[in-house]
Order: sequence, then structure tokens, then C-alpha cells
Amino acid sequence: MKKYLVLALLALTQFSISAMAANALTYQLLSDSTITAVGGPGSSEALAGSFTWLPVFPSQLVDSDEFFTTSLDFTSNSYSMTLASNPRNWMNGTKTGPSGATIFYADVDLLNSNLNPWTIAAFGSGSYVGSPSAPTEIIFDSEGIAPGGGGVFIAKLYIHAALVPSNVPEEGATICLLGVAMAGLIALRRKFDQR
Repeated sequence: MKKYLVLALLALTQFSISAMAANALTYQLLSDSTITAVGGPGSSEALAGSFTWLPVFPSQLVDSDEFFTTSLDFTSNSYSMTLASNPRNWMNGTKTGPSGATIFYADVDLLNSNLNPWTIAAFGSGSYVGSPSAPTEIIFDSEGIAPGGGGVFIAKLYIHAALVPSNVPEEGATICLLGVAMAGLIALRRKFDQR
């Protein structure tokens, strides 16, 4: 009977991991997103790509919902960046109260750079449309990219992104499935205790 209890616990763990992944929010950059070199001649270049956020519960940010960036792929004519292979778990957030902020941070690897990782960091607060827990649109209008160990910003980013509709979390379904899994685990445990 113990092996059945262990199998049930493993199944519940797998379900929990799947439920968390199902709540991931993928954002596609919109056509007005740009990257502009700092400190030299250079005009803004169109920035394309996407990033994925995973909600963090409970949020450790004051008056904000919190997210971790789990994937990122941005490209322009001169820049190509992906989420760093060993990124810090920066706190990203959407403002929910007067002391909150809508912010975006990520450690990225720049293609052909020997200074990786680089850090995308906020100069100020962005904005969003929709629910703070799953914004349908996000604007980060004061971002910069600098060496991860500190240094001068090499470019400014304007990030305008829309939530990919198929990734909107269905909280009710997740809670319902988790409840069914817990009820099954409790029933198994009671059967085990009767023996």
C-alpha cells in the first residue's frame, strides 16, 4: 500500500508542476517595440520576439503582482538576445497598489558577446492593460541593457507586448483539478490508515 501512496504523491507533484507551467504567460512584442544604441550615431531599430513570465505566489513585491522570466528571445538588425543560461530570478511586477511598480528585469546573453550575461533593467515604471495577474498588454518605456556585473548602458529598449491568448491561465480549472487530486490523495491515505 505504501507504494500506492508514493505513486499518488509523485502524481500530485507532477500535477503541481504542470499546473504551474499552465499558468505561464507568454508575451509577443508588438511592432512598435524598439532598441536604440546609446552613445553613438544610431537610430532606433525594430525589436521583435517574445518572453514568458511565471506568476510567483505570494508576491514579495509591495503593492505588485510578481513574476519570474522563464524565457526571452529578442532580435533586431544589430542585436540578438536570449535569456541567460543561468539568470538571476529578478522580481518583475505589475502595480496593484499605490506603492507598487510595473517593472521588467532579465539577465540575457547577447549573441557574439564576451561579456555575457547582460542585464535588462528598468529606469522607471511601465504600464499595463487588463488584470495585474495576467495583463493583456504591457509597456515598458524606460528599459536599458548593461553588463550584468555593472557598467554603462549600451542601449535603450521600448518594450510593448501583448499576451498570447492561448496562454491565459484558467484559474478555476487549475483549482478544481488540484482539489480533485487532493481529494484522491486523502482517500488513498484513509484507505492506507485503515489497514
